[in-house]
Amino acid sequence: MVNSIHILKDDSEIVHYNNPNIPFYIRKRRLTQYENMEGLCHWHEDVEYIRSYQGYMTYNINGEKLHIREGDALFVNSRQIHYGYSEDKTDCSFLCVVFRLQLITTNQELLEKYVYPITQNSQLPYLYLQGDCAREAEIIRLFDELYDSYSRKESGYELLTIGKLPMLWYALFQVVKEHLFTYEKIADQDLPAQRNMVSFIHHQYTRKLSLEEIAEAGNVCRSKCCQIFRKYLNKTPVEFLNAYRLEVSMRYLTDTSMSITEIALACGFQSSSYYAEMFQKYKGCTPTQYRQNL
Repeated sequence: MVNSIHILKDDSEIVHYNNPNIPFYIRKRRLTQYENMEGLCHWHEDVEYIRSYQGYMTYNINGEKLHIREGDALFVNSRQIHYGYSEDKTDCSFLCVVFRLQLITTNQELLEKYVYPITQNSQLPYLYLQGDCAREAEIIRLFDELYDSYSRKESGYELLTIGKLPMLWYALFQVVKEHLFTYEKIADQDLPAQRNMVSFIHHQYTRKLSLEEIAEAGNVCRSKCCQIFRKYLNKTPVEFLNAYRLEVSMRYLTDTSMSITEIALACGFQSSSYYAEMFQKYKGCTPTQYRQNL
């Protein structure tokens, strides 16, 4: 659940790691740090872990809504469309860990035996971890230790932190191994279309987009396009398009001296007045006020 989204050639999100040279992201955050207490929908090759410390939050994975209770956690598998938010606008303190699979091991036999059976299992998009279940609580405890090792920043802390990942993966594998070949849930056939349409918006948001174009990117009709967006994101295609444009515009407001009109046009809005109207509606202030309050 990373705030800033940039896109790779395969249309997945670029994860902004704590250290760009080490494919690992770990940070404690609060939902109030996100605009409207909601992260943008995204996906990436890395696996992700979310643990609620105080309060609770809702997580949407491939259109399925999950409630992460205080003390529980969620493991999100590779290449899943996901985002977290607060349904009732109450805050939640949480830990987010994202890491590249190669940090577990680079040995091909171990990858094929213990990693890929989980990460390439289309019937295992996530694993909900309950703090009151002994085996699952062990995984939560190990992630807490991992965060403690990282946050202390003692000499060699990177090695100590990454060194805990194989132990974590072992504990995870023990929980899911008997189910790896017995899941009955059928892979959702609409998921590739949703991913393609979201990726199309990520690439083409700077120009005027029609509903027909978005639907065509998913190889579906207009009504099916709207149905899929509602199913996965609880938004219309246009609402998601505007939300993404606004998110990009906030980076321009923060990182550049471009005028409001220049930002509006660069993000695909047809006029600065419409941009300001959308910004006020969804962010609760004007673009100028947002920039002044930074």
